[in-house]
Amino acid sequence: MAGKVLTGNGITQYGNGTYTLIGGDELSDAERDELQQLCRQRLDAFREQRGEEVFAHHSRHRSPGPLRMLRSP
Repeated sequence: MAGKVLTGNGITQYGNGTYTLIGGDELSDAERDELQQLCRQRLDAFREQRGEEVFAHHSRHRSPGPLRMLRSP
C-alpha cells in the first residue's frame, strides 16, 4: 500500500483513518497544485509504461483507501 510505504519513508503520517503529507499544511495553494500535478504526471508515466492492469488487483479486492495527502485541511 502506498500510504504505508510513504509513511515508512517519513513522507506521510497516519492518524484518524487518513494519511497526511508531513509539512503539507505549510505549502501554499500553488505549491500544493504543483505537487499534485507532478504526482499525476509520474503516475501517468508509470501507467503508460506498465499498463492499467498494474492496479487491477486494487479495484477487485478493496475499496479506495484514505490517502488524502494533498487536500487542504
